Amino acid sequence: MIIQIYAMVSLDDARRMAELGVDHIGFLVGEKEGNTVISRDLAKRICEALPNKTKVMMPILDLMMPMRDLTKKIIELAKEIKPDILHISSESFGVEELEEIKRALPEIKLMRSIAVDDEDAIECAAEIERFCDYFLLDSPGEPLRVKGYIGSTGKPHDWSISREIVKNSSIPVILSGGLSPENVGEAIRTVKPDGVDACTSLDMNSEGRKDVEKVREFIENARKEEVE
Repeated sequence: MIIQIYAMVSLDDARRMAELGVDHIGFLVGEKEGNTVISRDLAKRICEALPNKTKVMMPILDLMMPMRDLTKKIIELAKEIKPDILHISSESFGVEELEEIKRALPEIKLMRSIAVDDEDAIECAAEIERFCDYFLLDSPGEPLRVKGYIGSTGKPHDWSISREIVKNSSIPVILSGGLSPENVGEAIRTVKPDGVDACTSLDMNSEGRKDVEKVREFIENARKEEVE
């Protein structure tokens, strides 16, 4: 079971998450720092400090620019920071953009979020699967007020649709969307994903620092389902 935790705002938190056994450690990178958005320098230091752990980088960029320019900018950013996994959390990135990114970044795994709103999500997954290494199934919404952005709502979605995507997918599928220590076990039993992701339910404060005990409980409850 892959355990993925977003979003690191400090090197200390990233190290603690690694010590607790988190498999994928996520951070948001932007031109302007604030709350859960960190600088390029901190992102690179997190990557360098955790050589034996997988890092997930999700750039938050200006989605108002032309897609060709945006895709180029993301590729340049990934080459600079060198994450293990590049996470694309925008519906704006379709087959053409994903293919370009994969071709430009052969050493970096590509994760694409899918907004699980209705059964169209199943069709979306089938269409883009060959260009991805992971899917992240998340709840639709625009909490960051960025057009097309998927996730960070803190709300669950229809797990029955996610279950269908998992059954039909040939790549690892990570479930997200309102997961917490309290419901992660039920989510795993219902959806049977390859991994689970949490963010807002594990925050200790509005600045995005993580509650270590909640993270520990989340991991324990998720790992328990592997045994059972």
